[in-house]
Amino acid sequence: MILRRALDAALLCAVASTLSGCVAVALPVAAGGVLARTATDGVDAGRKENSPAPKAPIQPTSAAQLSKQTKEAEPIQDDAIAAFVAYSLRLTDRSPDVAQGPDNSIQSAALDEPFALNGKRLSCADAKPTVLIDLDPAGSLYAPNTALLPSKQLSDGLDQLRAQGVDVAWISAASAGYAGDIRAALNDSDLDPGSTDTLILMRYPGDRKQTRRLALATRSCLVAIAGDERADFDELYDHLKEPDAALALEKLISDGWFLIPSLVAPGPSPQTIASMEEPEA
Repeated sequence: MILRRALDAALLCAVASTLSGCVAVALPVAAGGVLARTATDGVDAGRKENSPAPKAPIQPTSAAQLSKQTKEAEPIQDDAIAAFVAYSLRLTDRSPDVAQGPDNSIQSAALDEPFALNGKRLSCADAKPTVLIDLDPAGSLYAPNTALLPSKQLSDGLDQLRAQGVDVAWISAASAGYAGDIRAALNDSDLDPGSTDTLILMRYPGDRKQTRRLALATRSCLVAIAGDERADFDELYDHLKEPDAALALEKLISDGWFLIPSLVAPGPSPQTIASMEEPEA
């Protein structure tokens, strides 16, 4: 066991030059557990030396502004959303063009050894298929009382997935205390009209989306992840000194990882807010 740990550490040191801080150092798997942990697990990454600054939430707007803003918003239509839905649906009938492991098992969208930068994925076995959608805008996090843009393309696709027995999960770095607000926003935008999807939010200070993603991938078959930046697929993108070091992972884009437009409605301009707040004559 000691030898195995030493070998693991040596492997990680080989790629450490491309990673910032201590995230390239792996800790042993916890006894009885199945999650490989990094040295930042359970710690607020924003407070670690050489780690990115904490993300700031987007500015929420009032209920009146949200109503007007949502009605005027253009529904999201995007080829990546169509690809995300189509790929996930193909997994339900085991289409031959879907990524498969050496034992013919479906490959998860979660990386087996993220910091190896080789793109190797977890295998799913017979776990229930799940798709994961990241709600946080790039460089920020979802703020309560913020509208989500309507997307008939996505809402219809998710309905098809649910009908095929695929679970739908939504993730955000927002606190679990805001679950009700996020649930309402998903319902109002028809992205989760039945309020039945799984919400993955942060439960305590220092909780991390990476830890929650891996937990989801170990209890289900995480077939596809959709988000508006690469860090939505794996946090290693937040710690790369040289982005080109992750070129091998680009093959996962549109093959398990899908870059889609942000679902969060942009905040109104200061001029719009001022005009809405002016009293009627």
